[in-house]
Parts: sequence; structure tokens; C-alpha cells
Amino acid sequence: MIKEKISAKGKTEIDATGLAVSPGFINMLSWATISLIRDGPSLNDIKQGVTLEVFGEGSSMGPLNERMKERQQNNTDDYTIDWTTLGEYLESLEGRGVSTNVASFIGATTLRVHEIGYENRPPTDQELENMRLLVRQGMEEGALGIGSSLIYAPAFYHPPKN
Repeated sequence: MIKEKISAKGKTEIDATGLAVSPGFINMLSWATISLIRDGPSLNDIKQGVTLEVFGEGSSMGPLNERMKERQQNNTDDYTIDWTTLGEYLESLEGRGVSTNVASFIGATTLRVHEIGYENRPPTDQELENMRLLVRQGMEEGALGIGSSLIYAPAFYHPPKN
């Protein structure tokens, strides 16, 4: 129900006549996974009205095996990768004082690299089962689901049935 006029009075009132008012914007394809580590207040996004960052389109910040953590850590020297699971990454962001709300899918590519690496082959039954278990763990830790981006290697190595 939209009312013409609200009878309640606020501590501060802003005359928004002729203006658009929005409670916040959702960035459904956010790549701020690292910038939020470096800049938790995220003033760039907040000043544009972004209040929710959604990650995980294709790749995600977890689950990571030791090889993945080492590779990612070698690409930066201004922060430490102190997480292994997606849930631990989200907790790490929270601990750093991130100002926007965050949510993430589990990247299908991340699952594949975790179990198979960058090889162009289908997963074994055991690797596929391991991926299922990683998805279950990620979902229990708060992941929204699985996100895929099948235009980049090794994502397009996935057979459709996987």
C-alpha cells in the first residue's frame, strides 16, 4: 500500500518533491570480491546507492584447496587469504567491517578447479561426488546456489550432464 502522505514525523525530513527515492540498489553481478577486502567501507559503491553485492558468477572465493590458495595469494601482497571455504570468506569480509550487504553463489568453475584443475576432461565419479559435497557445505554456510559462466575455460569443459 502506498500512501500519499505519512503522518509520522522523522528526526530529519528531506523534501524529495520531484526526486526519485530508492532504498538501495542490488549489484547482481558484482566483482567486488577483492575490492571489499581492500576497502571494507566500499564508499565507491555506497555513494552510487549499491547496498547489496552478489558474487559467484562462474567463480567464487571458496571453496579453495591449498593449490588454489597459493595461486591466488601469489597474485597479491596486500592481503592474506585466511579462508578456505566460501563461508569463511564471507565471515572474513564481515570481520573487516564491510559496509554493504553481501551474498554469493558457489562458482561452478571454482568447484571444477578445486577437484580437476584446468584439465579438459570430464570429472571422475569421485570428483563429481566431491563437488556435490562442496556444494552442500557451501549451501549450509549460506551460499545462494551455484553460479556458472560457461564461456571461459575451464568452465566450458563441463559436459552438459554435469
